[in-house]
Amino acid sequence: MASLRTILPAALALALAACAGGPEPRPMNQPLLEGVDWRLVSVPGPDAAAPPPAEGAGAAVLRFEPGRFSIRGPCNQHTGEWRWDGERLRLGGDVGAIASTKRLCPGEMMARERNLLAALVQPLEVVQEGTVLRLVAQDG
Repeated sequence: MASLRTILPAALALALAACAGGPEPRPMNQPLLEGVDWRLVSVPGPDAAAPPPAEGAGAAVLRFEPGRFSIRGPCNQHTGEWRWDGERLRLGGDVGAIASTKRLCPGEMMARERNLLAALVQPLEVVQEGTVLRLVAQDG
């Protein structure tokens, strides 16, 4: 039977190895996204010329935490996994799974939200210009 002296170091080494994993490192040229509230200032789709409101109904805020993201608004709450896929950002994991609440809002707001979610499930190019973060889908 093995003594506690031989088992304890092996168990400790195993525990440290298990903790060594973590989120994928970000590409060197990509901004640090986590811990910042990114306010939506433009929306893809036909209503892109009309900027969303900064606050209140129709406003949206994107936040990244380690391995998870959340969006408050424009109508519903959304959340899912995120990761770097090479040089691109992937929201919703490998299959684009984004969990959402199901509130009904005015048609314009619902259309804006549908356009936003459709763009976010694509691999996104991430460009930071000062305090502005641009997420550009493959279809532009």
